[in-house]
Amino acid sequence: MTDEAQVRDAVARTVAFFGGIDIVVNNAAATHIIRSGNAHEVVDESLETFDQFMRVGVYAPFLFAKYAIPEMTQRGGGVIINISSIAAVCAVKGLTVFGPSKAALESLTNQIAVDYRHQGIRAVALRVGPGPMLRETQMLTTRVGVPADVANAVVFAASDEASFITGSVLSVDAGQASKKAMPDLQAVFTKKK
Repeated sequence: MTDEAQVRDAVARTVAFFGGIDIVVNNAAATHIIRSGNAHEVVDESLETFDQFMRVGVYAPFLFAKYAIPEMTQRGGGVIINISSIAAVCAVKGLTVFGPSKAALESLTNQIAVDYRHQGIRAVALRVGPGPMLRETQMLTTRVGVPADVANAVVFAASDEASFITGSVLSVDAGQASKKAMPDLQAVFTKKK
């Protein structure tokens, strides 16, 4: 995902197969690093890990946008949906680079919305909460989130019903970000089942 030639080729193959691109959903993060217990606080974090998070979480969406936008422009517009995290606004102990990578992704979303509004291209970020990893007592709703909650938000953001929404961040987190505090997600990710 972070190799420019591969991204350019993936976009070209998509256009050849489907006849164009109307919607791009960027949904990736280097969460394998968190699950392995190799995410650290600032003074213990490596530049290699920082770079890996940024490459997957920011560079890849940038590259997909870079090559999809001209194709969308030819079709009169489109929408780029970037999957972010509440970690963009709620620091998580020991995850030095996850939150900053998602904050950068939200900023990229805003930039795309501003730069390509006249081409009919919208950009929306979905700020997703941890979902089933947290207990219901930590949610502001009566249930924990499931993948379908995020999928439904993606479908909405891509639809004509959301045509007035661009340069925005939609929270899909059961109100978790409104609490402005996160549990120790590294413990949640590395917890033995």
